[in-house]
Amino acid sequence: MSRALAVDPGSQKCGIAIVDWEDPQTPLYLGVVDRESLNDALGSLMKQFAPDRLILGSGSHSKKIRQETSIEWKMADEHGTTLEARKLYFERNPPKGWRRWIPRGLLTPPEPIDAYAAWAMLLRLKKITDDEASRLG
Repeated sequence: MSRALAVDPGSQKCGIAIVDWEDPQTPLYLGVVDRESLNDALGSLMKQFAPDRLILGSGSHSKKIRQETSIEWKMADEHGTTLEARKLYFERNPPKGWRRWIPRGLLTPPEPIDAYAAWAMLLRLKKITDDEASRLG
């Protein structure tokens, strides 16, 4: 099983998502860690899931993460992933009660969605990879 791990880098916290590369629609792991705990979390997750694709969002904090880790990262554009993350969050966690009548674009998720942004990067990268393969193949 081929697995991919993505990190959405931030100044205070980082989102982490892990998927089976052949079925990225169902994440194996979604989590948010404090920036200071990132190295420890990555070490533990790499032992547990053994990903063979390591993706880092190309945002403003990615340079520092690349310097602090000894990981060979593949960089991914994270432009627009926050909006994609909100959509993914509400697909997995539909609003309940009176909130279901409010347009989702007006709702704010009740928890950090950084992990969903990392997952959005993986979904985007998988689509690009599949599109390129179909053009070549």
